[in-house]
Amino acid sequence: MFPDNGARPLSFFLPGGPIPSVYHRRRLSQVSTEMHNVTATPLRLLAVLVLSVGGTCLGEALLAKGLKHDSASGWLALVGAVASDQHFLAGITLTVVCFGLYLLTLRWGDLSLVLPVTALSYPLGAALGKFYLAEDVSPTRWLGVVIITVGVVVILADCRAAGVP
Repeated sequence: MFPDNGARPLSFFLPGGPIPSVYHRRRLSQVSTEMHNVTATPLRLLAVLVLSVGGTCLGEALLAKGLKHDSASGWLALVGAVASDQHFLAGITLTVVCFGLYLLTLRWGDLSLVLPVTALSYPLGAALGKFYLAEDVSPTRWLGVVIITVGVVVILADCRAAGVP
């Protein structure tokens, strides 16, 4: 039944012995079915995606604000000042959480929809740069943002026409 070297299959040590019980087989079947039916409604997918994109943009703006330290003298002092900055720490936290949300949207939706919608971060990022960080955003940059946004709208319209959430 077992190889000569005494090795035992993992199922030998699991509850139910070497042959899984009917209960365990039924439960494994349920878990397998639950894992394959991981979908979301189109509204939920879009809501989580917009939350992910918006949170990522805000997290990046907070990171940028936290990284701009002029008062630190020397490299080590600069690292210490940045590592203890509230904006920087909040930006890292928000970016990590929103990346988790983004992974969830990739699980729920098609890449051909999810990835282009993340391009909505460009207008939000430009607006945060202009109004939150007081950056100078040139008209050429705004034109690029408009072109990207129009492209996202075209993709979303095509997905709706094709019946993709």
